[in-house]
Amino acid sequence: MRIVLTENCSADGVIDLSAGWFDPADQTDDQLVDATRAHMAEQDALLLGRHTFEAFRGYWPEQTDDTTGITHHLNQVHKYVLSTTMQDPGWEPTTILRDLDAVRTSAAHGARLSRAAGDLYSLGMMLMNQGYAALRSGALRDAEEWLTEGLRIAHQVDDRVAQCYLVGALGCAAVDREPRLVAELFGAMANLRTEIGAAVHPSMAPALTQATESAMAALGEPAFGAAYEAGRRLSRDAAVRLALGEPADEAPMAQPTPGGLSHREADVARLVAEGLSNKEIGARLYISERTVESHVRNILAKLGFTSRTQVAGWLAAQQR
Repeated sequence: MRIVLTENCSADGVIDLSAGWFDPADQTDDQLVDATRAHMAEQDALLLGRHTFEAFRGYWPEQTDDTTGITHHLNQVHKYVLSTTMQDPGWEPTTILRDLDAVRTSAAHGARLSRAAGDLYSLGMMLMNQGYAALRSGALRDAEEWLTEGLRIAHQVDDRVAQCYLVGALGCAAVDREPRLVAELFGAMANLRTEIGAAVHPSMAPALTQATESAMAALGEPAFGAAYEAGRRLSRDAAVRLALGEPADEAPMAQPTPGGLSHREADVARLVAEGLSNKEIGARLYISERTVESHVRNILAKLGFTSRTQVAGWLAAQQR
């Protein structure tokens, strides 16, 4: 058996089925369609997490004028969805993998592939899946280990959605030893969800409910509420440091970067200015070449440039 990990990237860090991100009825991106068709041609089955499966199920079967072939493929290919709570997939042919050991095994294999490819983004996602599975099975220290590494990666690559979910998941992992920390991290997660416009992750909901009830019973409702509100007042960086167990003053607050670039985009811009290719930048930063391409496009758009030479000149001017 060979598992192929497919990663989708967008310049703004958001991928979903809204706002026409991929509209099969009006698809003019030949490269994307060709790449997708090539992936489908080699696919014997499709492995999905519950959240992605439900998003696909609510969208693709309704596409009646798709000329790309994607709808037909997704409707007929055998789908495997990792879930311990789903009863009826509602989209055949689908097999529900309920065994948490299967979830952990699949996520661990994905993590090995991601490490070998130097793909930090995908590695972070696989570690999050491992951590969620460990939470559901009660292996809190294993969960803490995987979730902590995942959060460090999410902070490094500036994945703010993952940071939000991982901060909350690490709160769940602390439920047996630090109820105040649970409340603070849940408050921080609520603040981060508001910041990025995210909902509660479906796979986290049972663990969040259980941890909330346990921490509230240990602290009492007033103390839990006070700790929760303290967490809501934390900045994103402070919330991450708290979840990682780092002192609040260990690292200075991140300073704004010139040109409105994210910190990851600023890293890429500096390497562009050094004359490195996208492949070389990816190797230096441990991210995929396609991710670098996405960052470069975003940098050019934000700065209003059309060439890498302009980026180098702009950066030199910033450093004078």
